[in-house]
Amino acid sequence: MLPDPNTAQSAGWALVALAALAASINQILRLTDRLKSKPPGEQLASESSELARRLDALEEHSVSRSMCDTQHRDFEHRLATTENQISELWNTMRTEDASIRKDIADKFEGIQRSLGRIEGNLAKAISDRN
Repeated sequence: MLPDPNTAQSAGWALVALAALAASINQILRLTDRLKSKPPGEQLASESSELARRLDALEEHSVSRSMCDTQHRDFEHRLATTENQISELWNTMRTEDASIRKDIADKFEGIQRSLGRIEGNLAKAISDRN
């Protein structure tokens, strides 16, 4: 038995029926979309041809392995040369630093001797005055 068309229950049943109809239509449309899409074999073939085209484009712009190896060896050589130059500069700087320190120490010793002579002369002059 159907509910009275003037009650809220009948409006609820009408909404449920409309929702069921909309869901059914949605599922039918999804099924037709899937059937319209390319078959898997065709889709794989188009994807593989696209990948091959992209690989060819990359190979045109890429550098060869031997070119990379050559540049790598060149950079290693330049780095080793630079490290050797830095090491030589440090050694030179250490040698010059030691030489400068020795020269300054000798000069301070000379100054101390001179001050000792001056102090001795002053002490002698003061004692001669007295």
